[in-house]
Amino acid sequence: MKSSLKKSTAEYFEVIHPLSDSAEEKRDAARLGPIRMSRSVKVSLTLLRVYLIAMTLLLIYHVLGLAGI
Repeated sequence: MKSSLKKSTAEYFEVIHPLSDSAEEKRDAARLGPIRMSRSVKVSLTLLRVYLIAMTLLLIYHVLGLAGI
């Protein structure tokens, strides 16, 4: 019975540690401009902001309750 598997060729990858690699050119943030966001992204970020504010207020309320104030 003849095998239908082809002889695989081994691929080798050179691994370079990030500290040993050459530095890449960074983008200038002043020239980039604003990021375009879809409506769903804006809504998601607004809901995340509201959630984080609410959780912060609950934490403050809990700490004040533990302090007896």
